[in-house]
Amino acid sequence: MDFNILNQNTPEAALMSYEGKGKKVVIVPEGIAEISFAAFAGCDAQYIILPESVTKISDAVFEGCPNLRGVYLPQNLTRINDKTFADCPKLEIVPLPAKLEEIERRAFQNCTKLKNVKFPDSLDSIEENAFENCTSLEFISLPDSVEYLGREAFRNCTSLTDVRLSKNEEFTMTGSSFANTPWLENYDSDWIIMGNYLCCYTGSDTDVVVPEGVKCVAKDAFRGNENIRTVHLPDSLMMIRESAFEGCTNLRYVNIPDNVGMIEYYAFRDCTALDDIELPEELQFIGTETFSGCECLKNVYIPDKAAKAISRNTFIGTPFESDILAIRSDEFVVIKGVLSSYYGDETEIDIPDDVRIIGSNAFSHMHIESVHIPEGVQEIGLYAFADCTELENVDFPVSLLKIDNFAFKGCKHMCRDDVPDYVADVGKYAFIKSPDDNLSYLNDNQDNNNNNKNN
Repeated sequence: MDFNILNQNTPEAALMSYEGKGKKVVIVPEGIAEISFAAFAGCDAQYIILPESVTKISDAVFEGCPNLRGVYLPQNLTRINDKTFADCPKLEIVPLPAKLEEIERRAFQNCTKLKNVKFPDSLDSIEENAFENCTSLEFISLPDSVEYLGREAFRNCTSLTDVRLSKNEEFTMTGSSFANTPWLENYDSDWIIMGNYLCCYTGSDTDVVVPEGVKCVAKDAFRGNENIRTVHLPDSLMMIRESAFEGCTNLRYVNIPDNVGMIEYYAFRDCTALDDIELPEELQFIGTETFSGCECLKNVYIPDKAAKAISRNTFIGTPFESDILAIRSDEFVVIKGVLSSYYGDETEIDIPDDVRIIGSNAFSHMHIESVHIPEGVQEIGLYAFADCTELENVDFPVSLLKIDNFAFKGCKHMCRDDVPDYVADVGKYAFIKSPDDNLSYLNDNQDNNNNNKNN
Protein backbone atom coordinates (compact mmCIF):
# COMPACT_ATOMS: atom_id res chain seq x y z
CA MET A 1 0.00 0.00 0.00
CA ASP A 2 1.21 3.50 -0.87
CA PHE A 3 -0.67 5.04 2.08
CA ASN A 4 0.11 4.38 5.73
CA ILE A 5 -3.21 5.15 7.48
CA LEU A 6 -3.92 5.16 11.20
CA ASN A 7 -7.49 4.48 12.43
CA GLN A 8 -8.66 3.67 8.92
CA ASN A 9 -12.43 3.68 8.33
CA THR A 10 -13.05 5.83 11.42
CA PRO A 11 -13.78 9.57 11.78
CA GLU A 12 -10.22 9.98 13.16
CA ALA A 13 -8.47 8.42 10.15
CA ALA A 14 -5.00 9.95 9.73
CA LEU A 15 -2.59 9.59 6.82
CA MET A 16 0.74 9.04 8.55
CA SER A 17 2.95 8.76 5.47
CA TYR A 18 2.98 8.21 1.73
CA GLU A 19 5.31 5.46 0.55
CA GLY A 20 4.65 5.54 -3.19
CA LYS A 21 7.20 6.44 -5.88
CA GLY A 22 7.15 7.44 -9.51
CA LYS A 23 3.53 8.58 -9.71
CA LYS A 24 2.81 11.87 -11.43
CA VAL A 25 -0.57 12.36 -9.70
CA VAL A 26 -1.41 11.16 -6.19
CA ILE A 27 -5.06 11.10 -5.06
CA VAL A 28 -5.56 10.67 -1.34
CA PRO A 29 -8.58 8.44 -0.60
CA GLU A 30 -11.82 9.90 0.76
CA GLY A 31 -12.40 9.49 4.48
CA ILE A 32 -9.00 10.75 5.65
CA ALA A 33 -9.51 13.43 8.33
CA GLU A 34 -5.91 14.42 9.02
CA ILE A 35 -2.60 14.51 7.16
CA SER A 36 0.18 13.94 9.70
CA PHE A 37 3.57 15.59 10.09
CA ALA A 38 5.76 15.38 6.95
CA ALA A 39 3.48 12.74 5.42
CA PHE A 40 4.51 13.62 1.84
CA ALA A 41 7.86 15.27 2.62
CA GLY A 42 10.37 14.62 -0.15
CA CYS A 43 8.00 12.60 -2.34
CA ASP A 44 8.48 12.78 -6.14
CA ALA A 45 4.84 13.35 -7.22
CA GLN A 46 3.97 16.36 -9.40
CA TYR A 47 0.35 16.80 -8.31
CA ILE A 48 -1.41 15.80 -5.09
CA ILE A 49 -5.16 15.93 -4.51
CA LEU A 50 -6.55 15.88 -0.98
CA PRO A 51 -10.19 14.87 -0.35
CA GLU A 52 -12.80 17.18 1.18
CA SER A 53 -12.86 14.96 4.27
CA VAL A 54 -9.49 16.38 5.39
CA THR A 55 -9.93 19.01 8.10
CA LYS A 56 -6.35 19.25 9.36
CA ILE A 57 -2.88 19.13 7.88
CA SER A 58 0.13 19.13 10.17
CA ASP A 59 3.51 20.84 9.83
CA ALA A 60 5.86 20.17 6.90
CA VAL A 61 3.40 17.87 5.10
CA PHE A 62 4.77 18.63 1.62
CA GLU A 63 8.17 20.02 2.58
CA GLY A 64 11.00 19.44 0.15
CA CYS A 65 9.03 17.77 -2.66
CA PRO A 66 11.40 18.37 -5.60
CA ASN A 67 8.88 17.85 -8.45
CA LEU A 68 5.66 19.10 -6.86
CA ARG A 69 3.83 21.54 -9.14
CA GLY A 70 0.32 21.71 -7.73
CA VAL A 71 -1.81 20.67 -4.75
CA TYR A 72 -5.58 20.67 -4.31
CA LEU A 73 -6.55 21.51 -0.73
CA PRO A 74 -10.00 20.83 0.75
CA GLN A 75 -12.22 23.90 0.94
CA ASN A 76 -13.02 23.52 4.65
CA LEU A 77 -9.38 23.77 5.69
CA THR A 78 -8.82 26.81 7.95
CA ARG A 79 -5.06 26.69 8.49
CA ILE A 80 -1.92 26.04 6.48
CA ASN A 81 0.69 25.01 9.00
CA ASP A 82 4.38 25.70 9.55
CA LYS A 83 6.54 24.72 6.55
CA THR A 84 3.64 22.94 4.82
CA PHE A 85 5.05 23.68 1.34
CA ALA A 86 8.54 24.91 2.22
CA ASP A 87 11.35 24.15 -0.22
CA CYS A 88 9.15 22.98 -3.10
CA PRO A 89 11.13 24.63 -5.94
CA LYS A 90 8.66 23.78 -8.74
CA LEU A 91 5.40 24.57 -6.95
CA GLU A 92 3.23 26.80 -9.14
CA ILE A 93 -0.43 26.16 -8.26
CA VAL A 94 -2.09 25.99 -4.84
CA PRO A 95 -5.69 27.26 -4.86
CA LEU A 96 -6.20 28.40 -1.27
CA PRO A 97 -9.32 27.10 0.54
CA ALA A 98 -12.36 29.40 0.73
CA LYS A 99 -12.44 29.18 4.55
CA LEU A 100 -8.72 29.63 5.16
CA GLU A 101 -8.01 31.82 8.21
CA GLU A 102 -4.29 31.50 8.90
CA ILE A 103 -1.07 30.87 6.98
CA GLU A 104 1.60 29.95 9.48
CA ARG A 105 5.36 30.48 9.56
CA ARG A 106 7.44 29.43 6.55
CA ALA A 107 4.40 27.80 4.93
CA PHE A 108 5.59 28.59 1.37
CA GLN A 109 9.20 29.54 2.09
CA ASN A 110 11.57 29.04 -0.87
CA CYS A 111 8.81 28.17 -3.37
CA THR A 112 10.72 29.95 -6.11
CA LYS A 113 8.29 29.13 -8.97
CA LEU A 114 5.16 30.31 -7.16
CA LYS A 115 3.88 33.23 -9.21
CA ASN A 116 0.23 33.80 -8.31
CA VAL A 117 -1.56 33.48 -4.97
CA LYS A 118 -5.19 34.45 -4.46
CA PHE A 119 -6.01 34.97 -0.80
CA PRO A 120 -9.60 34.22 0.32
CA ASP A 121 -11.75 36.81 2.08
CA SER A 122 -11.71 34.66 5.23
CA LEU A 123 -7.96 35.08 5.79
CA ASP A 124 -6.99 36.66 9.13
CA SER A 125 -3.19 36.43 9.34
CA ILE A 126 0.01 35.56 7.49
CA GLU A 127 2.80 34.68 9.87
CA GLU A 128 6.59 35.06 9.83
CA ASN A 129 8.53 34.10 6.68
CA ALA A 130 5.40 32.56 5.15
CA PHE A 131 6.35 33.48 1.55
CA GLU A 132 10.02 34.34 2.03
CA ASN A 133 12.17 33.79 -1.07
CA CYS A 134 9.20 33.28 -3.39
CA THR A 135 11.21 35.01 -6.08
CA SER A 136 8.64 34.63 -8.90
CA LEU A 137 5.78 36.24 -6.98
CA GLU A 138 4.85 39.49 -8.73
CA PHE A 139 1.54 40.63 -7.22
CA ILE A 140 -0.43 40.13 -4.02
CA SER A 141 -3.75 41.52 -2.83
CA LEU A 142 -4.44 41.13 0.88
CA PRO A 143 -8.19 40.96 1.53
CA ASP A 144 -9.64 43.36 4.06
CA SER A 145 -10.16 40.46 6.46
CA VAL A 146 -6.38 40.31 7.09
CA GLU A 147 -5.38 41.85 10.43
CA TYR A 148 -1.73 40.81 10.77
CA LEU A 149 1.26 40.32 8.50
CA GLY A 150 4.26 38.80 10.26
CA ARG A 151 7.97 39.44 10.16
CA GLU A 152 9.65 38.84 6.81
CA ALA A 153 6.42 37.34 5.47
CA PHE A 154 7.40 38.32 1.89
CA ARG A 155 11.11 38.92 2.43
CA ASN A 156 13.31 38.48 -0.66
CA CYS A 157 10.35 38.24 -3.03
CA THR A 158 12.54 39.92 -5.60
CA SER A 159 9.87 40.13 -8.33
CA LEU A 160 7.15 41.56 -6.09
CA THR A 161 6.31 44.99 -7.52
CA ASP A 162 2.58 45.32 -6.87
CA VAL A 163 0.98 45.03 -3.40
CA ARG A 164 -2.53 45.84 -2.23
CA LEU A 165 -2.59 46.09 1.56
CA SER A 166 -5.58 45.20 3.71
CA LYS A 167 -7.82 48.14 4.61
CA ASN A 168 -8.92 46.50 7.84
CA GLU A 169 -8.82 49.04 10.68
CA GLU A 170 -6.95 46.50 12.81
CA PHE A 171 -4.37 45.64 10.14
CA THR A 172 -0.72 45.76 11.20
CA MET A 173 2.52 44.55 9.71
CA THR A 174 6.18 44.75 10.66
CA GLY A 175 8.98 46.78 9.18
CA SER A 176 10.48 43.64 7.66
CA SER A 177 7.30 42.11 6.21
CA PHE A 178 8.37 43.17 2.69
CA ALA A 179 12.13 43.43 3.24
CA ASN A 180 14.21 43.35 0.06
CA THR A 181 11.29 43.61 -2.36
CA PRO A 182 10.99 46.08 -5.26
CA TRP A 183 7.60 47.17 -3.89
CA LEU A 184 9.08 48.39 -0.62
CA GLU A 185 12.19 49.87 -2.23
CA ASN A 186 10.03 51.93 -4.62
CA TYR A 187 7.28 52.83 -2.14
CA ASP A 188 6.07 56.38 -2.80
CA SER A 189 6.24 57.61 0.81
CA ASP A 190 8.81 57.55 3.60
CA TRP A 191 6.18 56.08 5.93
CA ILE A 192 3.90 53.07 5.97
CA ILE A 193 1.34 53.95 8.65
CA MET A 194 -1.81 51.91 9.18
CA GLY A 195 -4.22 53.84 11.39
CA ASN A 196 -2.06 54.92 14.34
CA TYR A 197 0.47 52.13 13.84
CA LEU A 198 3.84 52.96 12.28
CA CYS A 199 4.72 49.82 10.35
CA CYS A 200 7.81 50.87 8.46
CA TYR A 201 10.11 53.77 7.66
CA THR A 202 11.40 53.61 4.08
CA GLY A 203 13.19 56.95 3.87
CA SER A 204 16.91 57.76 3.92
CA ASP A 205 17.04 60.82 6.22
CA THR A 206 19.57 60.94 9.00
CA ASP A 207 17.32 63.03 11.26
CA VAL A 208 13.83 61.54 11.44
CA VAL A 209 10.67 63.06 12.91
CA VAL A 210 7.88 60.52 13.39
CA PRO A 211 4.45 62.04 12.61
CA GLU A 212 2.15 63.07 15.46
CA GLY A 213 -0.76 60.67 15.95
CA VAL A 214 1.35 57.50 15.83
CA LYS A 215 0.66 55.41 18.95
CA CYS A 216 2.84 52.39 18.24
CA VAL A 217 6.15 51.76 16.47
CA ALA A 218 5.92 48.27 14.97
CA LYS A 219 8.33 45.37 15.17
CA ASP A 220 11.35 46.03 12.94
CA ALA A 221 10.02 49.44 11.85
CA PHE A 222 13.56 50.92 11.69
CA ARG A 223 15.54 47.70 12.17
CA GLY A 224 18.96 47.72 10.56
CA ASN A 225 18.64 51.30 9.27
CA GLU A 226 22.22 52.56 9.34
CA ASN A 227 21.35 56.04 8.02
CA ILE A 228 19.43 57.45 10.97
CA ARG A 229 21.29 59.41 13.64
CA THR A 230 18.43 61.04 15.53
CA VAL A 231 14.78 60.08 15.95
CA HIS A 232 12.10 62.39 17.38
CA LEU A 233 9.08 60.42 18.57
CA PRO A 234 5.65 62.09 18.95
CA ASP A 235 3.83 62.78 22.23
CA SER A 236 1.03 60.48 21.03
CA LEU A 237 3.30 57.41 21.20
CA MET A 238 2.35 54.69 23.70
CA MET A 239 4.35 51.61 22.70
CA ILE A 240 7.63 50.58 21.03
CA ARG A 241 7.51 47.00 19.76
CA GLU A 242 10.14 44.30 19.61
CA SER A 243 13.32 45.14 17.65
CA ALA A 244 11.85 48.43 16.43
CA PHE A 245 15.29 50.11 16.29
CA GLU A 246 17.54 47.06 16.58
CA GLY A 247 20.83 47.36 14.73
CA CYS A 248 20.53 51.09 14.00
CA THR A 249 24.27 51.39 14.51
CA ASN A 250 24.50 55.15 13.93
CA LEU A 251 21.55 56.14 16.11
CA ARG A 252 22.87 58.62 18.67
CA TYR A 253 19.71 60.19 20.05
CA VAL A 254 16.08 59.21 20.51
CA ASN A 255 13.51 60.81 22.77
CA ILE A 256 10.97 58.56 24.44
CA PRO A 257 7.77 60.50 25.23
CA ASP A 258 6.21 60.32 28.68
CA ASN A 259 3.11 58.48 27.45
CA VAL A 260 5.11 55.42 26.39
CA GLY A 261 4.04 52.60 28.71
CA MET A 262 5.79 49.65 27.11
CA ILE A 263 9.12 49.09 25.35
CA GLU A 264 9.43 45.52 24.16
CA TYR A 265 12.34 43.11 23.93
CA TYR A 266 15.38 44.08 21.84
CA ALA A 267 13.81 47.40 20.86
CA PHE A 268 17.21 49.18 20.81
CA ARG A 269 19.54 46.17 20.79
CA ASP A 270 22.92 46.79 19.13
CA CYS A 271 22.39 50.53 18.71
CA THR A 272 26.11 50.85 19.21
CA ALA A 273 26.34 54.67 18.98
CA LEU A 274 23.59 55.37 21.53
CA ASP A 275 25.20 56.83 24.67
CA ASP A 276 22.32 58.46 26.55
CA ILE A 277 18.67 57.60 27.16
CA GLU A 278 15.91 59.05 29.31
CA LEU A 279 13.12 56.65 30.22
CA PRO A 280 9.58 58.05 30.34
CA GLU A 281 7.62 58.77 33.50
CA GLU A 282 4.70 56.49 32.59
CA LEU A 283 6.82 53.46 31.66
CA GLN A 284 5.23 50.25 32.95
CA PHE A 285 7.30 47.58 31.24
CA ILE A 286 10.63 47.37 29.44
CA GLY A 287 11.68 44.03 28.01
CA THR A 288 14.68 41.81 28.50
CA GLU A 289 17.72 42.91 26.49
CA THR A 290 15.99 46.06 25.26
CA PHE A 291 19.34 47.90 25.21
CA SER A 292 21.68 44.90 25.05
CA GLY A 293 24.80 45.47 22.99
CA CYS A 294 24.54 49.27 23.20
CA GLU A 295 28.24 49.43 23.89
CA CYS A 296 28.37 53.22 24.34
CA LEU A 297 25.33 53.52 26.61
CA LYS A 298 26.65 55.09 29.81
CA ASN A 299 23.94 57.49 30.94
CA VAL A 300 20.41 56.32 31.69
CA TYR A 301 17.88 58.48 33.51
CA ILE A 302 15.29 56.40 35.35
CA PRO A 303 12.37 58.35 36.91
CA ASP A 304 11.19 57.08 40.27
CA LYS A 305 7.87 55.94 38.78
CA ALA A 306 9.62 54.06 35.97
CA ALA A 307 12.09 52.15 38.16
CA LYS A 308 9.63 49.28 38.57
CA ALA A 309 9.60 48.75 34.79
CA ILE A 310 13.26 47.72 34.54
CA SER A 311 13.56 44.05 33.57
CA ARG A 312 16.30 41.52 34.04
CA ASN A 313 19.09 41.99 31.47
CA THR A 314 17.51 45.15 30.05
CA PHE A 315 20.97 46.76 29.83
CA ILE A 316 23.17 43.68 29.42
CA GLY A 317 26.37 44.39 27.52
CA THR A 318 26.32 48.15 28.22
CA PRO A 319 28.59 50.33 30.40
CA PHE A 320 25.48 51.21 32.40
CA GLU A 321 25.06 47.54 33.34
CA SER A 322 28.16 47.67 35.53
CA ASP A 323 26.57 50.49 37.53
CA ILE A 324 23.49 48.33 38.14
CA LEU A 325 25.53 45.32 39.21
CA ALA A 326 27.59 47.49 41.57
CA ILE A 327 24.51 48.19 43.71
CA ARG A 328 23.17 44.64 43.86
CA SER A 329 22.59 43.03 47.27
CA ASP A 330 23.69 39.38 47.19
CA GLU A 331 21.74 37.87 44.27
CA PHE A 332 19.23 40.74 44.12
CA VAL A 333 19.42 44.03 42.23
CA VAL A 334 17.37 46.72 43.98
CA ILE A 335 17.02 50.19 42.43
CA LYS A 336 15.15 52.89 44.37
CA GLY A 337 13.30 50.24 46.35
CA VAL A 338 12.43 48.27 43.22
CA LEU A 339 13.70 44.70 42.88
CA SER A 340 14.60 44.59 39.19
CA SER A 341 16.59 41.35 38.91
CA TYR A 342 17.49 38.12 40.66
CA TYR A 343 20.76 36.40 39.74
CA GLY A 344 20.60 33.39 42.06
CA ASP A 345 19.48 29.83 41.41
CA GLU A 346 17.49 29.03 44.56
CA THR A 347 14.03 27.51 44.16
CA GLU A 348 12.80 29.03 47.44
CA ILE A 349 13.10 32.83 47.42
CA ASP A 350 13.13 35.27 50.34
CA ILE A 351 12.65 38.81 49.03
CA PRO A 352 14.93 41.36 50.81
CA ASP A 353 13.32 43.57 53.47
CA ASP A 354 14.23 46.85 51.71
CA VAL A 355 12.13 46.03 48.63
CA ARG A 356 8.92 48.02 48.11
CA ILE A 357 8.10 46.94 44.56
CA ILE A 358 8.89 43.71 42.69
CA GLY A 359 9.69 45.02 39.23
CA SER A 360 8.70 43.93 35.77
CA ASN A 361 10.11 40.58 34.67
CA ALA A 362 12.19 40.28 37.87
CA PHE A 363 11.74 36.49 38.10
CA SER A 364 10.15 35.63 34.75
CA HIS A 365 10.91 32.17 33.30
CA MET A 366 12.84 31.10 36.42
CA HIS A 367 12.68 27.69 38.11
CA ILE A 368 11.34 28.85 41.44
CA GLU A 369 8.85 26.96 43.59
CA SER A 370 8.03 29.30 46.46
CA VAL A 371 8.41 33.00 47.30
CA HIS A 372 8.25 34.78 50.66
CA ILE A 373 7.37 38.45 50.19
CA PRO A 374 8.08 40.53 53.32
CA GLU A 375 5.93 43.23 54.87
CA GLY A 376 6.58 46.55 53.19
CA VAL A 377 6.23 45.31 49.61
CA GLN A 378 3.35 47.21 48.04
CA GLU A 379 3.30 46.15 44.41
CA ILE A 380 4.12 43.22 42.11
CA GLY A 381 4.86 44.52 38.62
CA LEU A 382 4.08 43.47 35.08
CA TYR A 383 5.38 39.97 34.21
CA ALA A 384 7.22 39.81 37.57
CA PHE A 385 6.78 36.02 37.85
CA ALA A 386 5.57 35.33 34.32
CA ASP A 387 6.05 31.75 33.09
CA CYS A 388 7.50 30.49 36.38
CA THR A 389 5.78 27.19 35.67
CA GLU A 390 6.99 25.48 38.85
CA LEU A 391 5.82 28.23 41.22
CA GLU A 392 3.28 26.84 43.69
CA ASN A 393 3.36 29.01 46.79
CA VAL A 394 3.61 32.77 47.39
CA ASP A 395 3.36 34.45 50.79
CA PHE A 396 1.51 37.71 50.12
CA PRO A 397 2.11 40.39 52.80
CA VAL A 398 -0.66 42.52 54.31
CA SER A 399 1.15 45.59 52.93
CA LEU A 400 0.57 44.46 49.32
CA LEU A 401 -1.72 46.86 47.47
CA LYS A 402 -1.42 45.87 43.81
CA ILE A 403 -0.67 42.90 41.54
CA ASP A 404 -0.22 44.17 38.01
CA ASN A 405 -1.34 42.60 34.75
CA PHE A 406 0.53 39.48 33.57
CA ALA A 407 2.42 39.29 36.91
CA PHE A 408 1.74 35.53 37.15
CA LYS A 409 1.05 34.82 33.47
CA GLY A 410 1.67 31.20 32.63
CA CYS A 411 2.12 30.13 36.28
CA LYS A 412 0.03 26.99 35.93
CA HIS A 413 -0.11 26.26 39.67
CA MET A 414 -1.25 29.79 40.62
CA CYS A 415 -4.66 31.43 40.24
CA ARG A 416 -6.62 34.50 41.30
CA ASP A 417 -8.08 32.64 44.28
CA ASP A 418 -4.59 32.41 45.83
CA VAL A 419 -4.60 36.16 46.46
CA PRO A 420 -5.90 37.31 49.88
CA ASP A 421 -8.91 39.63 49.96
CA TYR A 422 -6.86 42.47 51.42
CA VAL A 423 -5.02 42.96 48.11
CA ALA A 424 -7.29 45.64 46.63
CA ASP A 425 -5.98 45.92 43.07
CA VAL A 426 -5.42 42.74 41.06
CA GLY A 427 -5.08 43.20 37.28
CA LYS A 428 -7.65 41.31 35.24
CA TYR A 429 -4.83 39.71 33.22
CA ALA A 430 -2.61 39.00 36.25
CA PHE A 431 -3.05 35.21 36.15
CA ILE A 432 -3.84 34.70 32.49
CA LYS A 433 -2.24 31.61 30.98
CA SER A 434 -1.38 33.34 27.71
CA PRO A 435 -1.20 37.14 27.18
CA ASP A 436 -3.86 39.21 25.49
CA ASP A 437 -2.79 41.83 23.00
CA ASN A 438 -0.48 44.21 24.87
CA LEU A 439 -1.36 47.18 22.69
CA SER A 440 -5.06 46.74 23.46
CA TYR A 441 -4.18 46.59 27.13
CA LEU A 442 -2.16 49.80 26.90
CA ASN A 443 -4.94 51.52 24.96
CA ASP A 444 -7.39 50.58 27.72
CA ASN A 445 -4.94 51.79 30.34
CA GLN A 446 -4.32 55.07 28.51
CA ASP A 447 -8.07 55.68 28.21
CA ASN A 448 -8.38 55.18 31.96
CA ASN A 449 -5.52 57.62 32.59
CA ASN A 450 -7.12 60.23 30.34
CA ASN A 451 -10.45 59.82 32.11
CA ASN A 452 -8.73 60.29 35.44
CA LYS A 453 -7.05 63.48 34.23
CA ASN A 454 -10.36 64.85 33.01
CA ASN A 455 -12.14 64.17 36.30
